[in-house]
Amino acid sequence: MTHGNKEQKNKFLQLLALAHQIKKSELAEFWSNDKFTHSLKFHQAAFFAARHCKEHGDTTYMLKILDFFCYGSINYLKTVAWFEGRTGFNFEVTRNLIRIKTKNNKKIEENFQVLGDFLKNYKGVLPVIEQNELDEPEYIEDSNNIHSRRDSIDEFDLIDSPLRIAGKQVFGGYGTGKRR
Repeated sequence: MTHGNKEQKNKFLQLLALAHQIKKSELAEFWSNDKFTHSLKFHQAAFFAARHCKEHGDTTYMLKILDFFCYGSINYLKTVAWFEGRTGFNFEVTRNLIRIKTKNNKKIEENFQVLGDFLKNYKGVLPVIEQNELDEPEYIEDSNNIHSRRDSIDEFDLIDSPLRIAGKQVFGGYGTGKRR
């Protein structure tokens, strides 16, 4: 990497870090993410990320660009499509990860558009987000069924007993009116 590329990389990384800091600071109400992502500076940072990916096969800078969009949103997918056109790679998109699936995808654009214009005007096919086992929704156990699998009432400790928790169904014990 030449000295000029290192300076350019540091400049764009500082720009993206500053934008993320502003979004999370007290100035966030004055921040327009839409205006920033359609700006020439953001395009230059995205162009650098695409060129870096094409030269080195590294997608970390592309992920920094994609962090400005909600995961799975239309603009997120359009940005991935823009990266595919810029690099000539097909990408596999999963949560917090983007990998090169195949090279030489035949989607290389002849008329390179500015990213902001591409986001406004693109009406083509969007990439598909790959679902993996980690993306499946977690099963949340119902609080009413926590103690539904009990063998006998004598197995419970009195301190943690469901008999002592208010609002739970009581199956016997002192004060229930049931005989043993």
